[in-house]
Amino acid sequence: MVSGLTACEKPVLKKTNNPLLTSTTKEVVDSFAKESKKILSNSEYRCFAKDTIPLNFYMNPEMLERRLNTRMSIAMPQVKVGEKYEERLRVCGKVLSRKIEKVDIKEPKYIEPKVVIDNSNYYSYRWFNSAHIPVKYYGKPNPKLK
Repeated sequence: MVSGLTACEKPVLKKTNNPLLTSTTKEVVDSFAKESKKILSNSEYRCFAKDTIPLNFYMNPEMLERRLNTRMSIAMPQVKVGEKYEERLRVCGKVLSRKIEKVDIKEPKYIEPKVVIDNSNYYSYRWFNSAHIPVKYYGKPNPKLK
């Protein structure tokens, strides 16, 4: 049993029994949790991050999938593999100038990322009526980086 989860540097979330969610939203989360457990049977996948995702009162499968994918892309670790020079346009008042900048070339550390809903328990802050679910992000190590 987990007493609380943290998301980044936010305060601890407390487990809640009666979240303010519709039964449809609960069914969507449960179906995603059951479907995502299949990923754990593949030994090639490695966990690269943990997070808690806030839920809306009415959330359909497309909304949840979009939110999970957005959060996963933010949490994906990037590795610097090189540098290149890039020409950029800068506007200062009415003057347009060109500036050459050095930009890092980055590759994702993991490929084929997947999101796994850790469990179907809901967590919330005591002072705010919102529900969160714990998730883990998995991916296969990028063979280009070896």
